[in-house]
Amino acid sequence: MTVFKLYLKILNQNKVTIFVYLGIFILLTLIMVNTFNSNTENFANVKTDIAFIDHDDTEFTRNFKSYLADYANFKTFKEDKLEDAFFYREIQMIIEIPKGFTDKFSTQEELKIKTKSVPDSAASYTLEQAMDNYLNLARTYQENNISTGDLHEAIMAILTKEAKTEFIQDQDGDYSGAEFYFNYLSYIFLGLIISVICSIMIAFKPLDIKRRNNLGAISNKKMNFILLFSNFLLAFLFYLILIIVALILYSDVMFKANGFLLMLNAFIFLLTVISLAYLLVVIFNSRNIVGALATVISLGSSFICGVFIPQFLIDDFILKIARIFPSYWYVNANEKIASLFKYDYIMMKPIYNSFLIQSIFTFIFIALALTISKAKQRAEN
Repeated sequence: MTVFKLYLKILNQNKVTIFVYLGIFILLTLIMVNTFNSNTENFANVKTDIAFIDHDDTEFTRNFKSYLADYANFKTFKEDKLEDAFFYREIQMIIEIPKGFTDKFSTQEELKIKTKSVPDSAASYTLEQAMDNYLNLARTYQENNISTGDLHEAIMAILTKEAKTEFIQDQDGDYSGAEFYFNYLSYIFLGLIISVICSIMIAFKPLDIKRRNNLGAISNKKMNFILLFSNFLLAFLFYLILIIVALILYSDVMFKANGFLLMLNAFIFLLTVISLAYLLVVIFNSRNIVGALATVISLGSSFICGVFIPQFLIDDFILKIARIFPSYWYVNANEKIASLFKYDYIMMKPIYNSFLIQSIFTFIFIALALTISKAKQRAEN
C-alpha cells in the first residue's frame, strides 16, 4: 500500500494538469464527432447513393445507366468535391466510364469501368452484381453475333425475369458514428494516457529515490507490478469517462452486441497503451522527451493507421507499415465490428485476430519494460 499511496499523492499533485489534458481531449473528441456526417445505411436500402461519371456518353452507356436506376440513386458533385462526398459517405460508390468504352466493348482492347466503393457495403456489392449481369449479357450478344432489334430491350427482357433480391435490415442500427468515435479514441488514449502516466512515473525515476526504495521491504519486481496496476486504474478511469460519453452520444446502439464489441476492443487497446506508456517511462528519464514521444506516436500512428483517414483511402504500402502499430489493428477491428451483422466464427474471426494481435503487443511491451527495468537496476546498483 505504501507505493500505491505514494502514487496517489503524486497524482493529486498533478490533478490540475490531468484535468486540463482530459478536458482538452474530450473537447477535441466532441468537435470531431460533431463534424462527422454519417450517411451510411448498411443493409437498409435497396438503392445505393452513387456518382455516375460517363465520359463516353453513347446510347449504350445511357441505356446502361437507365438500367442501374433500379439499383442506384444518382447524385451529382463537382469533380473537386467528389472525394469529399465519398469520404463523408454522401455516396457509397463512384462509377466512371472511360472515353471509348462502347467502341472497344467486347474486344481484346476492352476498357474497364472504374469503380470505387465503401468496403463491406452490401448495397454496393448488389450494385456491382447488377453491373456484371448487364455487361455480361451484352458481351454475350456481341461476341456470338446474336442478332436483336434492340440490344438494351433484349437484355432487359432477360434480366426482368430474374428474381430481385432485397437486403433486409440484418444489422440492428447504424454504427458508423460510433465507429468514428471509437477510432478517434485511439488518438485520445495514446496522447492522454501516455502523457499523464509518464508525468507521474517520472517522479519515481531519480536515482536517489530508486536507491532509497531498494532499501525497503518491497522488491523492485513487486514495485513495478504495483505501479503498473496503479497505471491501469488511472487509465481505466479515463476509459470509463470516455465510454460514458459514447453511451450518451450513441445510446441507441451502444447497448447492442456491436456496441459491446466496440467497448471491448477499446478496453483491449487501453491495456496496450498502458504497457506502451510504461515501456517509454522505463526507457527515458526526461519528461520532455516522453511528452514529445507521446505527441509523435499519437499523431503519427493516427494518420497512417486509419484514425483520421479511413484505411481504405490509405495507400497499400503505408498500410503495410501501419501493421507494426497496435492502432492499425484496433481501427481494423472497429471497422469489422461496425459492419458486423452475423456473429458466427467466419464473420468474427478477423475481429478475434485483431484482439489477439493487440494482446500480443501488450505482452511484448510489458516484457520489454520489465527486462529493461531489471537491467537498469543492476547497472545503477
